[in-house]
Amino acid sequence: FYEGLKQRGFIIYPGKLTKKPSFRVGNMGALDHEVMAMLVEATEATLKAMNIKDLTPAE
Repeated sequence: FYEGLKQRGFIIYPGKLTKKPSFRVGNMGALDHEVMAMLVEATEATLKAMNIKDLTPAE
């Protein structure tokens, strides 16, 4: 997952604050809605490339 996002221009780090697998999104500097939309699109594309079909949040 992390490598897939990196290939699409985004670097993220594993979350360590929950008992379930997670990831965090943080930034240094200003990000506008276009960059955030690009991150969401890159995340969706990466998950689909990993053959993950259900993109709904877990409980």
